[in-house]
Parts: sequence; structure tokens; C-alpha cells
Amino acid sequence: MIRAALPRSLATIAIMSALVAACGGSTSTQAGSGSGVTATQAAGETSAAPGQSVNAGTTAVCGLLGDDEIEAITGYAVVDVIDSPVDTVNRNTCRWILETGEFDVGVLAVNATSMFDRTVEFEGATAIAGLGDRAVRTEITGTVLVLTGDTMIEVFGIGMDDAVDEELAATVLSKLNP
Repeated sequence: MIRAALPRSLATIAIMSALVAACGGSTSTQAGSGSGVTATQAAGETSAAPGQSVNAGTTAVCGLLGDDEIEAITGYAVVDVIDSPVDTVNRNTCRWILETGEFDVGVLAVNATSMFDRTVEFEGATAIAGLGDRAVRTEITGTVLVLTGDTMIEVFGIGMDDAVDEELAATVLSKLNP
């Protein structure tokens, strides 16, 4: 199935609203004194080791796939690449704009299992065999989610066949777990 362009911002808002509601809204009530967890950490931020960024790897997502590799998988040349587009749920995302269509790849390494489970619960999903520890295609947005260890890969394509999304996910997975 080829997905037509959805209003990305509306889909993102709906998913974020549902996830916030499912998590109980504000995270500051979950991070109490003596818990060892700050409100920022409870909200998904983490402390970084010296010399590392909290958002380490953001730029690396765009480096996971080369233009020639993308063209071989999708059949279309890359026109533009956007690092960390603002209209995505996962801030560690790269967007490739193609001659026809586009796709996002996100890599989440913090609370990934929890996010995977919450997304599947909210959107519903169909299992995909042979990718990572668990893999699904979500029912609402058609996003491919792959969980390997506690790292989640997201691939959301517009204007391309489902098999292309899955091949992109498999290629990213092979680079993260050589």
C-alpha cells in the first residue's frame, strides 16, 4: 500500500496528545523528592556522560543512509535532507525528501521499549517478522517500528510502498547492529 501525504502536523499532534494523556500529563508530579529522578529526566531527558550531548546521535541518524543507498532502495534520488525536523515525535530524526515522496527515520535509545509499547497500544499494529526483537507497522500512521534491545527505529514514509519502509528499517537496523 502506498500512503498519500497526511497532514503530518495533525498526526503528530494527535499522537503526542494521546501519549501525554496516557502518561498522565505533567511529569513533574512523577518526579518527587527522594526519587532520584528530576522532572527533566522524567520528561525523557537524560544526563549525559562527560563530553557527550544529551541528544547524542541526532546528526548521526542522517549519516546512517547514503544517497546512493536510498536511491537503490526507493528508486528515487534524494533532493534534500533535514536533520531533526520540528514536526516529528522523536527529536532524533532525519527526513529525506526524494524526487517522489519522502521518509523519516528516527532512532530512540532512551525509554524505547516503553515508547514502542505505548505507541502500539495507542495506534494498534500489525507484526512484521524478521526485524529486530519486535517489529510492527502501526495502524493509524503506517509507521514501521523496530525494537532491538532498548533501541527503537521508526520509519515513516509518504508516497512509497510498505516494502520500501521495511527495507529502509532493515538497512538502518543492520548499521546499528552490525
